[in-house]
Amino acid sequence: MVVPSAGSDCSATLAGVSAPDVDVTFRVKTDETATGGSPAYVYATSRREGSNAYRPKLIFNTNGSIAVHASRLVNGSETALAPPVVVPGLSHAADAFIWVRASVTGTDPTTVRVKAWADGSNQPALWLFEATDSTPALQAAGSVGLHAYLGSASYSVPLLFSFDDYVVVAPD
Repeated sequence: MVVPSAGSDCSATLAGVSAPDVDVTFRVKTDETATGGSPAYVYATSRREGSNAYRPKLIFNTNGSIAVHASRLVNGSETALAPPVVVPGLSHAADAFIWVRASVTGTDPTTVRVKAWADGSNQPALWLFEATDSTPALQAAGSVGLHAYLGSASYSVPLLFSFDDYVVVAPD
């Protein structure tokens, strides 16, 4: 995905997929790192229906750290489900893949979990981020996809987000 400028985004949705519970795994890298400004984000969009979705996310902080987080998007308004969690020992480097796994399960409440790890490392056993939510507009099946957003960070634009090994399954 190519994000053309600061404050813009790019997304891809598997509109033919509709599921209430999903377990999403993929790896992502950018072609450069930030030198200031605000972070860049990658969303594992889940339960997307119209302008509503859960957004488990990976945050590329401008200090080089990586955080996991999740929010809900309802009628175009985004709200955090809990504060972001910095992934211990994981840092952002240009052209270095980072694995992301997100799980969105249950209804009323829905549980959203996210973890991330370095390419070539073992997947952590525990989820780093976990939150629950009961927003009525998000308690049904929806589509999945990927979304990249570039804040006001100091990157040369356009910024290239490369994805690989994207897998969506029903959770165990």
